[in-house]
Amino acid sequence: MKKFIMVAVLAIAMVASLNAKGQSVGQTFSVSGVYYKITSLSPNEVQLGNGNGWAFAYDPTGHYTILDSVTGGTNNRTYSVTSIGNGVFGGCSGLTYVTIPNSVTSIGANAFYHCSGLTSITIPYSVTSIGIDAFVGCSGLTAINVSGTNFKLANNVGSTQVVIPYNDNGLNDTCGNVVGCLAIGDLTIPASVTSIGMWAFYGCSGLTSVTIPNSVTSIGTSAFGFCSGLTSVTIPNSVTTIGDEAFIYCSGLTSVTWNAVNCTLPTYISYYYYPFYNMTSITNVTIGDSVQVIPNYLFYGCSGIDTIVSNATTPPTISSNTFSGVSTNIPVIIPCGTYTAYHSAPYWSNFQHLVVNGNVDTTSYNVSICNRPTDTYTDANFTTPLHNPGTYYAYLTNESGCDSVIVLNLSYYPQVPVT
Repeated sequence: MKKFIMVAVLAIAMVASLNAKGQSVGQTFSVSGVYYKITSLSPNEVQLGNGNGWAFAYDPTGHYTILDSVTGGTNNRTYSVTSIGNGVFGGCSGLTYVTIPNSVTSIGANAFYHCSGLTSITIPYSVTSIGIDAFVGCSGLTAINVSGTNFKLANNVGSTQVVIPYNDNGLNDTCGNVVGCLAIGDLTIPASVTSIGMWAFYGCSGLTSVTIPNSVTSIGTSAFGFCSGLTSVTIPNSVTTIGDEAFIYCSGLTSVTWNAVNCTLPTYISYYYYPFYNMTSITNVTIGDSVQVIPNYLFYGCSGIDTIVSNATTPPTISSNTFSGVSTNIPVIIPCGTYTAYHSAPYWSNFQHLVVNGNVDTTSYNVSICNRPTDTYTDANFTTPLHNPGTYYAYLTNESGCDSVIVLNLSYYPQVPVT
């Protein structure tokens, strides 16, 4: 009897050994020219692709449908296709549409890298993770459609639906742009988000404005770096920290609304890594009514700022370099009854033109004169003769119930060559 039991155990072991040799996790096989990698034997699951960024013995074109299950391998088993491997469709420029089955739970990094012909893709409810740069370089992609609710962020932008997943309560904490800059137009981040991770929207040149909810407390390093199409941004009052170079090279940014009550910037870096350092494209800055402190160097070198509007009745604390490089001749528009407070507040007093409620009545006009020493310009608002081109301000007190700003842009007529 003992001998029989021993023989039976050996037989079972031999079968298991043969099965292991015939089929194992990590093994690859192909079906009709498409390669799969076994990721689990209990349950039976495979990944599209051989694990080395390669899935096809041919270049897929047109509309490609990923199978939800395949049968193959040494033991001819049936496997569920649960993931799309890294880079498997990379460079497939002839691909126009991809159908992803509900069996897929993850899409790998660079999965559709530079699929320039891809115009639309539907991501099923089953997908819970998308790798970094999954759709980077998909220049023809105009729509990512989402089925279900597993994605924490799905935002409709015009005719384009943009999907950017994030981990837990942090937007893209994986330190990389997830969807390859598909965020375009006006983007509203939902109120469930508490942090925006490093490089979350880095290089999203099609993004024109972003609404950040009051739930967000931190914005990571280079989160909006190289968003050259971004024209305006509002920092909510909930934000307490902003990482270095958060808006670096946002060359189209013209308007910043700063509502952060008491935000700090990194102390371990030099000031030229601060969020808006030397951004000369910024022309308008609005300060929220609850702001207590504006960090030092925040708008350092922003020489293009031509108007500051502060809604805070108590002048926020600023430092010597908060607005370093900004002209002290520009209008700083402040609430009624706060002139004395701002006029005596450290560094606010450097601004020569504090205008009470001036945003109610602001007028600007352009004038050109000849470039001759005897040619000057005067009018009812500018009584001192002006000759040099530039921007000039006149401040009228208590006009229409408030102070007013008159802005004159003076230039020379273009010279006409003598023939």
